[in-house]
Amino acid sequence: MSTLNNLKKRVAVCVTGQIRDYSDECIERLNNVLPFDTYYGVCTNIKNNNLKNINNIIELFQPNPEYHPYLVDEKYVPNCPTFKRYREHKIWKKEGLYDASNKQYLEVLNHFNLIQKIHSKYDTIIRCRFDVFLSNNIDFIKFINHTIETNQTIGISNLNKFTDENRPLTIGSFRNDINNDVYLYNHLIFHKRNNTADVPKLIKEKRLLPAEYGYYQACAEKNGKGFINIQGGMVIARHKFGNKHL
Repeated sequence: MSTLNNLKKRVAVCVTGQIRDYSDECIERLNNVLPFDTYYGVCTNIKNNNLKNINNIIELFQPNPEYHPYLVDEKYVPNCPTFKRYREHKIWKKEGLYDASNKQYLEVLNHFNLIQKIHSKYDTIIRCRFDVFLSNNIDFIKFINHTIETNQTIGISNLNKFTDENRPLTIGSFRNDINNDVYLYNHLIFHKRNNTADVPKLIKEKRLLPAEYGYYQACAEKNGKGFINIQGGMVIARHKFGNKHL
């Protein structure tokens, strides 16, 4: 098991996503909990809140969607009831969801592009969102060591908005309609850099899937070791602090 000082030589935190209310508070906690070199991918062509006193900002460009990730060719559709429900019904019936979900694979591309822009010395990557507020009572270092030692990807989320960041960790999904073979929690992801898929190629072939499914393809499918989904240890900022702009 590597010590913190040794890990600092090989681990990078890559933060992507939309910069939202309380992202500064989330980043401050992130830096305290995961004290590694941290890089912030900011898409300059989309509207974001401003960040305060942040170094290591890397400019990214988010292209327009080339296809709808829920409407991929049938041969690329995962065996997952939730995905099929979105594909066949939900994106058509819920107002605004078709357009919103159309871009959900681009967040995976942004993570890939940020990795390409950082030094090659980092062989282990932690992906985090700008609006994730981490618990300071969880030993996240053990997950880094697990990923390094086993080559296995770990995804962590807190999908229950009625709990706080100190919710105890539990393994697996709380929903039985999600196929955990293809659905990687993406609020915080630990993965080996050399297990990152060729995301632009997946997009060119129009088979990169949205959100959690796309992160599975990008960060876990290649390793052949599977992945672990864990709940708890964090909260989305708006669930903790509310919204500044109502």
